[in-house]
Amino acid sequence: MTGPDATGPDAVPDAVMDANFVLRVFLTGLGRPPAPGEADDFKALLRRSEDAVAGDRPGRERVAEAVIALPEFVKLHGAGEECTEPFLYALVRNAMGRVPTKAEQGMLGMARDRVSALVLAAEMPALLRRHDPFALFCPDGASPDDDCAYGLWARRYDTFAAAEREVAGSDAGSQAGLPRIALLLDVTACRPDRLAATIGSVRAQICDGWTLSMAGSGLSPDVTRILQDHARSSPDIRFCQVAEGAEAGMAPDGAVLTGAALYEAGDEPFVAFLNCGDELAPDAVMHIARALAADPGTVLLFTDEDVRGDDGWRRTARLKPGWSEDQLLAGDTVGQLAVFSRRRIEEAGGFATATACACDSEAGAVSDEAVSRAAVFYALKLAVAEGVSRERVRHLPRILFHGRYFQDLPPFVLARSGPDAPLPAGRRIAASHLARWRSDVRLTEASLLPDAAGGGGEKGDGPLWPRVLYPLPRMLPTVSVIIPTRDSPGLLRQCVTGLLNKTDYAALDVVIVDNGSSEDETLCLLRELDTDARVTILRLDFPFNWSRLNNEAVRSCGGDLILLLNDDIEILHPDWLEEMVRQIMRRDVGVVGARLLYPDGTLQHGGVVLSEDGATHILRGAAPDDPGYLGQLVWQRDLLAVTGACLLMRRDVWERVGGLDEAFRVTCNDIDLCLRVIAAGWRVVWTPHAVLTHLDGATRGRDVSIARQWLHCAETARLVGRWHRVMRNDPAINPALHVTDTRVLLAWPPPPDHFDGGAWSLRGERV
Repeated sequence: MTGPDATGPDAVPDAVMDANFVLRVFLTGLGRPPAPGEADDFKALLRRSEDAVAGDRPGRERVAEAVIALPEFVKLHGAGEECTEPFLYALVRNAMGRVPTKAEQGMLGMARDRVSALVLAAEMPALLRRHDPFALFCPDGASPDDDCAYGLWARRYDTFAAAEREVAGSDAGSQAGLPRIALLLDVTACRPDRLAATIGSVRAQICDGWTLSMAGSGLSPDVTRILQDHARSSPDIRFCQVAEGAEAGMAPDGAVLTGAALYEAGDEPFVAFLNCGDELAPDAVMHIARALAADPGTVLLFTDEDVRGDDGWRRTARLKPGWSEDQLLAGDTVGQLAVFSRRRIEEAGGFATATACACDSEAGAVSDEAVSRAAVFYALKLAVAEGVSRERVRHLPRILFHGRYFQDLPPFVLARSGPDAPLPAGRRIAASHLARWRSDVRLTEASLLPDAAGGGGEKGDGPLWPRVLYPLPRMLPTVSVIIPTRDSPGLLRQCVTGLLNKTDYAALDVVIVDNGSSEDETLCLLRELDTDARVTILRLDFPFNWSRLNNEAVRSCGGDLILLLNDDIEILHPDWLEEMVRQIMRRDVGVVGARLLYPDGTLQHGGVVLSEDGATHILRGAAPDDPGYLGQLVWQRDLLAVTGACLLMRRDVWERVGGLDEAFRVTCNDIDLCLRVIAAGWRVVWTPHAVLTHLDGATRGRDVSIARQWLHCAETARLVGRWHRVMRNDPAINPALHVTDTRVLLAWPPPPDHFDGGAWSLRGERV
């Protein structure tokens, strides 16, 4: 679904319509969908219609003619041009599995020949209701970044049917007691058609728990008339006209007008801000109100979103992950439909503080009103989310907002193309916010591509991504590095040499856990390493059990922090451990994972996603410059689990949860450990700025014996049995997405409860 047919805001629907028609012709004429190669050939026939000479058939008839010429068609229907009743019935039966209705009989009766009959049959409205075009066109799945595939997916799986409206409307009792939401709309410089679209989407809500307050200045007579008509027609719609130049010089215009709207909005406990042209899904207010009623302490709620073009086609899907503490510092990742607690806005200093932050960053100095308004709202989101527990910022994983008349939404994570490029306005706002609220934390930037010295950082090639630099304590905590090994002298030497000689972190000691090495080269290396005061050799000769080896080693060392490290790790840049320590010293962080690469530079570990099938690495094999979907590979974030190949942990957390579960001898032990850490109240964080090479499986090799495979399956089953309620709702990945080892795909079909979402808090789960 990618390629030249899927480019541009208007070309996507054309490509889909072509593909849809080819599908219909094949289903009708042959009773099957086209093979991938066939679909491309027949779509080319449609595109050639623009070059048709006089007397040539139109593109759709060309396609039908080509299908009729296939030996398969002749075998099914016979040769000839006659449109007999059995032939017409056969076309409908092929695609629908039934005889035609009277209306369909009348339509098909107008056919002049078999070609026109096949075209008419392919255009029966009921045809595609029986088939899933997304599954037919994307048999191997599709990325949410594929606008063509996403448009099909949204039409099939994210529609609001009339039957649902009827059911929801009859369930009036379920709306009782839900909080009311004030929707605030700045109508300055607003086109009448865009204003009508936004108001229409609000008035079409199936839940009446909203008010709409609008404010603006310098309004045209047409806009003023629309506003007054709506205000007169409903007590829930209010309009406040602000005099031009009001409060000039005090703040960007957008903030002034929206502040007036906020004042006029009454006393509803929650408010959301809209732009002209924005559209809400019909069930948006209902789902938001229910979520807020379930968690009344919520200070900020955000939803998934996309863009609906002038042609009605939906694109630019933002199927977001759950909330992570530093998510907003990467850019306005909350998005347009953000619902705020009114009380929390006031606690955070209101629009005055947000406007001051935007002005301090110089973003408020720009002349374009829309940009300045966006800057103020971004600063407001940062202020509202600052310092609150993550349970009070909620992601509602439903596509409840559709931007309109925009080709794209703003970048999800703000990158700078290079050191000479202008700094994004959002980056300046985030830096200004940190200067006000967390002066010990700095917002810097880094490339994830290596520089000439082999490390990343500000000198690396490629885009510069935002990086939060957390403070280190004055007295560095000691890191005890635990390295299990057995007869891998080359790997072990490379790993330990990198630790001792290429790592800029002095407060570390190394415990090498030898699990039965017998080769002379290995034994010689162990004796050599044992002469270094920073290295301890611990010999444990029981049968291999990765969990027990690490537990025994932790008991023998005294570091404040514990780093589990495979011996097939290679150090790439000197500040990797410092970055992990900076992360582990943050509030409530109990585990930190690193970005691990294969020797060719592609991704080995960018974090782990959990499902009822087990644990899956995110985008394994991704190119070094691949940011991942919505920046998931370039931004630090909360996860449910990271790999034990390089895992940093607080000792007090280790002791609290009891270390590794030794019943997991080979696999799943690191995942289980991370889940128990979260259940005990700490966080698991992955950082892309601690980068190492990992051979993955080099230490023990890839044993594919039946016994090893059975053990892997048994340990995975044990993990899922213990944590299935958590694993089926991993908040690190949107429930409308499916993760394989190498891809992030649109889920098809999504699970029945795919919009229920997950939660970070695992307290109360069985350990």
